[in-house]
Amino acid sequence: MYFDDLKIGMNVDTAPVVIEKEKMMAFARTYDNIPLHTDEEYAKRTPFGKLIAPGVMSFMSVWAKYLEVDFFGGEPLMNFDVLKQTVYYAKEAGAKAGKKFLFTTTTNALLLNDEVIRFFNEEMENVVLSLDGRKEVHDAIRKSINGKGTFDLIIDKIKKFISLRGDKSYYVRGTFTAKNLDFSKDVIF
Repeated sequence: MYFDDLKIGMNVDTAPVVIEKEKMMAFARTYDNIPLHTDEEYAKRTPFGKLIAPGVMSFMSVWAKYLEVDFFGGEPLMNFDVLKQTVYYAKEAGAKAGKKFLFTTTTNALLLNDEVIRFFNEEMENVVLSLDGRKEVHDAIRKSINGKGTFDLIIDKIKKFISLRGDKSYYVRGTFTAKNLDFSKDVIF
């Protein structure tokens, strides 16, 4: 079940969750520092009569069956081995804890190759490919280390990835900038 599946007035039975007092208070001090969560004497005088966990902590403790990890920024594929090790470790640890990790990677596609495509298709819930529009727009924004545009280096890699992705989730992300005020021309590529 996802958050969007919830409706006003709907009842949902969940497994009970025990939240340790010290962990709850540490969380509250950091993210929701109000006396109801952090001051036992104050909390005794409330209708609850004791400390209660912050709502977001309670919600996450009950509903966090799925955990999502997004790899983005810089270029995640520059350290592909660490990305793979992180995915494998998280899946193993998640299975032991009764959680399921979902992964997304955003890439500029420069380092896409057959090994990466296979890994993405096996392990990534979603893949985001950065393509900033038609060739002249993309090349004005995305340059390689030699100062040349990268459109010609990535377009066939993106097409190959899409052809092999099947019915799994992906999208091509463009960027609206001063260089492409006519962005709508790039939406249907």
